[in-house]
Amino acid sequence: MNKDHPEALPCLGVSKAGHDRGRLYIVLGVRDGMLQAADGIHSHVDKPKKKNEKHMQLIYNVSPEIRDLLKNAKIDSDLIHIKKLYSRIQSDR
Repeated sequence: MNKDHPEALPCLGVSKAGHDRGRLYIVLGVRDGMLQAADGIHSHVDKPKKKNEKHMQLIYNVSPEIRDLLKNAKIDSDLIHIKKLYSRIQSDR
């Protein structure tokens, strides 16, 4: 994980490998060298999925609105809202 910039968490990430390839996650933190990622549907804030960093494409460059939402996300519905907003912004580009 970006050890030089821990303030970058939480951030968005896309799975690059495995059965969940292409799924958008919110990376909540790092524990025991593994990323703690949740999407609000299949993995939840209270029990995030453990992901190897090399299997995730981390997305740091997001709008200020999404950055604020990421910092304040506390429940699964917050994560779902963030993912929908990010997807909408990406499709408008």
